Amino acid sequence: MNIRKQDNVFIISNLKSKYPVLQLDLRLISDLLVIVSATCGGIAFACLGQPVITGYLLAGSIIGPGGFSFVNEMVQVETVAQFGVIFLLFALGLEFSTAKANIVCHLHCWMIFSASK
Repeated sequence: MNIRKQDNVFIISNLKSKYPVLQLDLRLISDLLVIVSATCGGIAFACLGQPVITGYLLAGSIIGPGGFSFVNEMVQVETVAQFGVIFLLFALGLEFSTAKANIVCHLHCWMIFSASK
């Protein structure tokens, strides 16, 4: 394992041995499982006419520590969560338009004006 148990951070090498040893790292397979399951969840919800983000969240809940615990190391969960927030903001930015912003602005101004009476 490349995670130190005391403070739950990644380390570069095994500190106990003075010779480098090739170790099998299954984290790549679990990361691919995260990506594949999120994609399948998103596609399934898109086919059902639901928002894709709902499929991503459901897939993350199922394979995360709260579900079947395929991904159970907190460092890995935090890293995937940070990427998820970045992709979520990117997707929201793609869907945002100035026409919608103008409608929201006019509605907001109307609500402030009517509330002040």
